[in-house]
Amino acid sequence: GVKAVAALDRSAPMGTTGALYNEVAGALMANGQSAVMTNYIYGLGES
Repeated sequence: GVKAVAALDRSAPMGTTGALYNEVAGALMANGQSAVMTNYIYGLGES
């Protein structure tokens, strides 16, 4: 089993979690598992 997950997303819509975080959380729930999850957004800003 998984104890903890850190999702690293490049961007996120205003006030929401990133897409990868949502996908991983959904996959865990669909398989009847739970884990401490945190979402990190990196890459905000102009390039």
